[in-house]
Amino acid sequence: MTYIFDEYRKQYRFDTFHNTVLRNETTNYFRELNHQRIHTTHMDSLSYLAIFTLENAV
Repeated sequence: MTYIFDEYRKQYRFDTFHNTVLRNETTNYFRELNHQRIHTTHMDSLSYLAIFTLENAV
């Protein structure tokens, strides 16, 4: 009986760890998406002069 309880406890601990990792990865993913949304500028919103300056800077 003790063996079954120990296996159940190991599985529970693994599942808890796995869920914690997934939750943290999800948080990091959405944080990165938000960061990109804030710091990314679309080419459509740039003026012709800004695009020309970027092309000549390379």
